[in-house]
Amino acid sequence: MRSSLTGCERSRSWKPATSSSNLSIIQWVALRMPHFPSLHIISKLAKLLIRLDIFLQKNFRSSTLPRHNTRCGFATCLRREPLTRNSQMEKPMRTLLLAILMTGTGAANDAKSKPCTDKTIEGSYGYTFIGSRPTFPVPDSAIVEGRGVGIRIFDGHGNFTQIDSIKSVNRPALVDQSASGTYKVNSDCTGTLFLNSPGAPGPAEFRFVIVRKGKEVFFTLVNPIGPMTLTHAIRQ
Repeated sequence: MRSSLTGCERSRSWKPATSSSNLSIIQWVALRMPHFPSLHIISKLAKLLIRLDIFLQKNFRSSTLPRHNTRCGFATCLRREPLTRNSQMEKPMRTLLLAILMTGTGAANDAKSKPCTDKTIEGSYGYTFIGSRPTFPVPDSAIVEGRGVGIRIFDGHGNFTQIDSIKSVNRPALVDQSASGTYKVNSDCTGTLFLNSPGAPGPAEFRFVIVRKGKEVFFTLVNPIGPMTLTHAIRQ
């Protein structure tokens, strides 16, 4: 026998399967979800929705399903009463936003104050450098300038290898020169590096500073006395 109820009357006569007359929409959806397909995933989502609803009801003005009137459709029957901004809602919202802001600020401060170690610059860096040196190791000797590029690889344990190419004024280029050395990073993100080049009388000593959490490193030559170089390395 075909029912004589109209669509609107059916919606008015239907009630959620619960004894609570002011069941919120989130709770109603969460309680009905486990009866649909894909129960395992949806059931977990339902539990999460219930927890969310409990939190919202504790901290904000709760919204309930409106009573059905004589003229309604599916959309209007399920439409919630709009929330109004009042002191009861704004105070918990301000508290929540303040807590989120303080948490983000604390995380930023922790990241900013994190000490550097040898592993901070672990990996491969491409670098460019400029420099100058006296033509001969005697006072008032002519100065020769040079430029170069290279790749320097740090192992994270105080050792590195590199390969570079250099061109000086009125001098033939020195291409694909290999070298190696050691380095030490201080907790304040400064450090010392010793470069052993083939044919050099001893290691060249550099000081460096790490910036942008290890994305870039700047080196300057401090020993030997004669030449000067400035190197800028960027993580590849």
